[in-house]
Amino acid sequence: MPPGEPMHTYDALQTAGRGRLRQLHRTYVPFSVLVGAKHEDQASPPAPHLYTALADLGHELNFTEYLRTRMPLPDQAEALRLSDGAPLLHILRVTTGNADKLLALEEFQLPGDNLEISYTLFKRPGYAPGCSKALDGGAPFSRPRLVRRRSRLHDSESC
Repeated sequence: MPPGEPMHTYDALQTAGRGRLRQLHRTYVPFSVLVGAKHEDQASPPAPHLYTALADLGHELNFTEYLRTRMPLPDQAEALRLSDGAPLLHILRVTTGNADKLLALEEFQLPGDNLEISYTLFKRPGYAPGCSKALDGGAPFSRPRLVRRRSRLHDSESC
């Protein structure tokens, strides 16, 4: 993506369990990505509707996620209602399309003190288990599912 390209940014505090379970979700979409889409003259839709809009433009979607834990900034700790010393799980999801064109970047910030992440890997033609890349140079597709240990809540936004 060229430096300085204008982007639409979508911020949400997502809750469940009457506000007990919380996550911060930010989405960045370059304006140029939605040219020709029904969302061209308005704000891009949030995921998963964003994925549908991108696929409708003819993109074959690929996702790569980067996960790390860190200590939260004060405003993040407050928004997520984290106890003192609780870590933050930070997930970056990069969505690419045809010719590895960057289509969207999503950030998820979740309480990291009571979270388990489960990945179901789908075998892709040319993929050799145990390798970090498919034999054809692409990445294997994985579908993350966030599972809260105590509440057994599944985050449907992570599909």
